[in-house]
Amino acid sequence: MLNGGNGIDTAGYAESTAGVTVNLSTGAASGGEADGDTLTSIENLTGSGQNDVLTGDAGANVLSGGSGADILAGLGAADVLNGGFSADTVTYAASAAAVSVNLLTNVNTGGDAEGDSLISIENLIGSNFDDILFGHAGANVLTGGNGDDALQGGVGADVLDGGAGIDRVSYTTSSVAVVVTVNGAASGGDAEGDVLSGIENLTGSTNSDTLTGDAGANLLSGGDGNDILRGLAGADTLAGGNGSDTADYSTSAAAVNVTVNGAASGGDAAGDVLSGIESLIGSAFNDTLIGDAAANVQTGGDGNDTLRGGAGADIIAGGNGTDLADYSTAAAAVAVTVNGTGTSGDAAGDVLGGIENLTGSAFNDALIGDAGVNTLTGGDGNDSLRGGGGADSLAGGAGADTANYSTSAAAITVTVNGAASGGDAAGDVLSGIESLVGSAFNDTLTGDAAANTLTGGDGDDTLRGVPAPTRWSAATVQTWRTTLPPLPPSMSRSTAPGRAATPRATR
Repeated sequence: MLNGGNGIDTAGYAESTAGVTVNLSTGAASGGEADGDTLTSIENLTGSGQNDVLTGDAGANVLSGGSGADILAGLGAADVLNGGFSADTVTYAASAAAVSVNLLTNVNTGGDAEGDSLISIENLIGSNFDDILFGHAGANVLTGGNGDDALQGGVGADVLDGGAGIDRVSYTTSSVAVVVTVNGAASGGDAEGDVLSGIENLTGSTNSDTLTGDAGANLLSGGDGNDILRGLAGADTLAGGNGSDTADYSTSAAAVNVTVNGAASGGDAAGDVLSGIESLIGSAFNDTLIGDAAANVQTGGDGNDTLRGGAGADIIAGGNGTDLADYSTAAAAVAVTVNGTGTSGDAAGDVLGGIENLTGSAFNDALIGDAGVNTLTGGDGNDSLRGGGGADSLAGGAGADTANYSTSAAAITVTVNGAASGGDAAGDVLSGIESLVGSAFNDTLTGDAAANTLTGGDGDDTLRGVPAPTRWSAATVQTWRTTLPPLPPSMSRSTAPGRAATPRATR
């Protein structure tokens, strides 16, 4: 029996050749030289050179582990917990309230940690409540236990175990960007070499981080920097913070429908909540990605995607598949070239790549395709649609719309909302079109029963209005009137020798 009596008394087991387990709260002891000891009125303990377990009581204790990997529990009051050599652990598992413990600053508060001073401690075990555990520059093992804990390992290859509850790992103090997957790989900055388990949420550094969740519900907070957040499955919260941040759905097993900082559904996006996000990356399926009034980057990836940048100078990258840049919600007319640039309305400053199709606004748009197969949809308004090369679909929609072939490198033969052949018109399908503009070659333009405007342009053109109030371009009419040579009185214009190719307007 060891009875300290009055004063501040210490029981020492430095000479023990085996580890000891001593508890000042119960007075019990076992192992090595402590085996069978009973302690009374003892305030402090010194362990052996082995792996000891030293537990204090409700008073102020000094627990010194010595050599070996020791476990120290001060319990109540302001304790001094000195691990000594090796990898030592302080545990607050018995605390009746949450603790906040910082191995770097040695500022410790809450529950049994209130006022504690930790020396040569590498590892921490939290309480059953919502703890905050900070490591230091070495390799730490931080175990949250029950409760919704926040763990920050700092520099060093740390083991971060959240335990039960909704737990978070934070890298806010990292001086370099981190790449971290919830309960998976970690690299870069303070995350280098870290091993995570029982973690649901991540907070990045002030640099450009990549944070990846798992199949559960995750909260990924990018902080400052241009971060990439990938929530994966589950109803995730993706908070980009400052910088130009991206929500990445490239690994989703189904199509997603996502609005920047708005609604999200489908695939990995189902139930997600986005904030502070500027850019979106879609899946390998048919996604719908919608931007906001800021400058966004929309990347469709594989699949036939619909990309709507909204206002702001956006980058709209369709990727593989047949992709659509959609300006249907623009508040003003747009002028857009497939895989080119945009001007006016929501298209102002936009740069498009990997796009095959365009949808215009409710105003007077100018939509231009490329050498591929394009679908240009004007919507409302008096739109100008120029498909370029390829078998294009030109859908004017409501309003007085024009199919424009002025840049064709060969003559065209086109009927309003009918057959199309030659030059850029080869294979085209027209609908909702009222007017035609020809090329610089010898075109044949034919209207329909509606009021049409047929503009031949350069070349010896044939314009057929069909019975209706059809108009020919004044320039075209003037051309064929002034270029015909005078004919002898015995000849008519329709039978003049050698003039079969002369432009003529027929009704």
